[in-house]
Amino acid sequence: PSDKMLYGKSNPMCARPKIVLQNSGANAIKNIEITYWLNQSGNKQTYTWNGNLLFMDTALIELPINSLWSNGIQAKDNQFIVEIVKVNGVADDYAYNNKFISPFNRPEVIPGNFTLEFKTNVFPTENSYKLFDADDKLIDSKSFTAANTSHTYNYALSGCYRLVIEDTGEDGLSWWGNTAQGSGYVRFKNSKGFVVKT
Repeated sequence: PSDKMLYGKSNPMCARPKIVLQNSGANAIKNIEITYWLNQSGNKQTYTWNGNLLFMDTALIELPINSLWSNGIQAKDNQFIVEIVKVNGVADDYAYNNKFISPFNRPEVIPGNFTLEFKTNVFPTENSYKLFDADDKLIDSKSFTAANTSHTYNYALSGCYRLVIEDTGEDGLSWWGNTAQGSGYVRFKNSKGFVVKT
């Protein structure tokens, strides 16, 4: 999780945190014990990475979520903190670069019970969506054939999810540069039918 512009296409997020580790020591690293948490939460997660990290090699590690996002997330001023506890079963020789703090923005929160309303434009076969859970497992997907038509789907979810809206024409559901395609949209409605996100 990060609020840096470099990661703007994948953040804010509440999926599996990703970290990059580099071995700057002479010996190969076979395992690393890592703790990570949000803000000042006393509920730290622990993960042990196993592999073979040689001198100056890097490893991209995805950390399990467990109860990470339900412990200590705030409306603003969030920090994701990760720390190396042990390397090859012992304390690291150089502890000064073992901790990293990344400020991040909280993802949008919508009610767990909601309706997704998807209105196609003039070219409905270009429009589709996919819904993934926090482990990147596909939960649902829809494609369309009827132009200028509203479709509604009800969901009852809890946790972290990612909605990917795709347009193979690469001009979105509605765009000023191609008014001939008409205007489609995607809306989230709460259980009372009120729009909470467009």
